[in-house]
Amino acid sequence: MLLGLMNKHEGELMGEMIGEVLEVEANDKENAIGEFLRVKVKIDIRKPLMRGVTLDVGGGEQEKMKWCPLVYEYLPDFCYTCRLIGHTDRSCEV
Repeated sequence: MLLGLMNKHEGELMGEMIGEVLEVEANDKENAIGEFLRVKVKIDIRKPLMRGVTLDVGGGEQEKMKWCPLVYEYLPDFCYTCRLIGHTDRSCEV
């Protein structure tokens, strides 16, 4: 994620694209702590996890859209084939 976008407001916007935002970890100035902007989001585990989100960094112009990959923490059994939670690659029927 671009450094200028690693703040509480942008974290909330990004989190809303994924699910229900529960918390955005930020310092007193509402900026990210460390290298990552940690956003806790409640998600529907019946749907595939998103690999990332596209962020508008320049007023809607196509060349100003940036891909932001997502990193998930503390996932239970997760299938990297179908991107669903609840089973692993070895037991996937896809």
